[in-house]
Amino acid sequence: MKPLAHTRSYGAAVLLKQLKALQLEAPGVRQAEDIEYIHRMRVASRRLRASLPLFADCFPRKVSRRWLRRIQSITRALGAARDADVQLDLLKEIDETAPQPRLHPGLRRLALRIWQERAAHQTAITAVLDELDQAHFYAEMESALLALEPVLPPGTPYPHQLFLRAASAISDRLAEFLAFEPYVYQPECVTQLHAMRIAAKQLRYTIEIFAPLYPGELAPQLTLVKACQELLGDLHDCDVWTTLLPQFMEQERERVTNFYGHFNPFRPLIPGLVHFQHNRAQQRQQIYLKFRQQWHIWQAADPWSQLRQAVLAPVIPFVYPPPPNPQPDAPVGG
Repeated sequence: MKPLAHTRSYGAAVLLKQLKALQLEAPGVRQAEDIEYIHRMRVASRRLRASLPLFADCFPRKVSRRWLRRIQSITRALGAARDADVQLDLLKEIDETAPQPRLHPGLRRLALRIWQERAAHQTAITAVLDELDQAHFYAEMESALLALEPVLPPGTPYPHQLFLRAASAISDRLAEFLAFEPYVYQPECVTQLHAMRIAAKQLRYTIEIFAPLYPGELAPQLTLVKACQELLGDLHDCDVWTTLLPQFMEQERERVTNFYGHFNPFRPLIPGLVHFQHNRAQQRQQIYLKFRQQWHIWQAADPWSQLRQAVLAPVIPFVYPPPPNPQPDAPVGG
């Protein structure tokens, strides 16, 4: 179905807002003096990437695909840098609160290696930003969006087509998210819980895109999904360390051995690295228990049914129109 004027206008407004947020952070990301620029630009790129497919039929297919590839490239580059920034912040906190001086060497060696990787990520980010500028990405997309944003009379009601689009998108993302519910009770299923986090993020972005269509902007459901995403994100961060630390210890031991001809200089690093391993394992257990307890609370409230009802309410009259008024029976006899 071809998008109606108000659907195109709504989609253009959503995408323009996110495009401008993306562009606004680019100078600060280049300077790399404050990690919050990276964080905000990454979020803007994710929201733009989530929104574009929902309104892709407003543009020629080749155009929307080209834009999506550009957005994905910046999200990937920013993601690697942001992950390193978060890891460095955590290591600084753990190092400052370490109970024994002998823990410092291992923690600081790990931080040094991550900092070295972070410098390489900045080079990749600059290259992607240069590509966006050279391709005139911002100007091209903004021009196309402005052309799709017709001036409609104030108070023009949203068409049922837009509500159908919103209900379909939110319902699909909700179903994808709830498909991972069995893994809530299987803490060892790291891959599935990570996928659940991604599904929660996609659901959150989709709700945010269409929230202005609904009374109260679906605030209770949005708050809940955000909390779920954050808990699963914290859990995933611990799982990343669980995989990364043994690999780092093996690589660093090999590096030291190759340089010195023996691994004795590696020994002072072990206490700090082992301490950090235990710290992350304990933190992971605490986060998982909190998530499972919170999930029980959410189950009792059944917010998922409430979300379905909220997004379906405006479209039910169009999908299931009321039956016509029955005609009175004809009189019997002459």
